[in-house]
Amino acid sequence: MVRVRNISLLAVAIIFCLLSGCGIRTKAKKACREIKEFIKVVLLVDEVSPECPPHLNFDNYQGFWDWYRFPLKYPYHVIMIDDYKEGDIEKFNGKDIRNPREDADHIVSQVDSLSPQEIFVAFHISEKEDATKNKWGILQYESGEVLYFQTKEELLKKRSLPDLKFYNLEYLYNQFSHKSLNSK
Repeated sequence: MVRVRNISLLAVAIIFCLLSGCGIRTKAKKACREIKEFIKVVLLVDEVSPECPPHLNFDNYQGFWDWYRFPLKYPYHVIMIDDYKEGDIEKFNGKDIRNPREDADHIVSQVDSLSPQEIFVAFHISEKEDATKNKWGILQYESGEVLYFQTKEELLKKRSLPDLKFYNLEYLYNQFSHKSLNSK
C-alpha cells in the first residue's frame, strides 16, 4: 500500500510539473502514458518475477488476495482459501513462497485447529469431512511423519501428554500477522 501511495504521489507531481509549461496537452498525454507503464511495471514486478523478492520470505509472508498463510516450523505452513475456518498443512519446497499450488506439497486437508509445539504440530480435522474417521493427528516436523487418531485422548496417550491447547486457524493467523506487522 505504501508503494502504491508513493507511486500515485509521484504521478501527480509529474503531471503538475508538465501542466505548468507550454504544449500542455501533448506533454500531459505523453507523461500519462509513461506513468501508466511505470506503475504497471512497478506493481507487477513481484507477480511476474521468477525469483521471490527477498522481502517476502517463509517467516513473514501472509498470503495474497483470497488466500492466507502462516508458518509452522520450516518448511511446514498452513494455507487457507477464502476464510479462516479450514486450512491445509503443506510443506514448502523452498522456491517461491507466493505460489502455494506449485511450490508446496500437500500434507493434511481440512484442518480446523492446531496445537503447534516445538517438535510437532497436533491438528484436528474438520467435522465436515465425512470420509476421514481419524479426526486427530500429529505431524512430526523432523521426520515429516503424520500419525492419525480417532480421538484426542488417543493422541495424548501416544505422545504421553497431559493435554494440548488447540487454537482455531483464525486466531493463529491473527497472531502471526500481528507479529509480522510489528517486526517491520
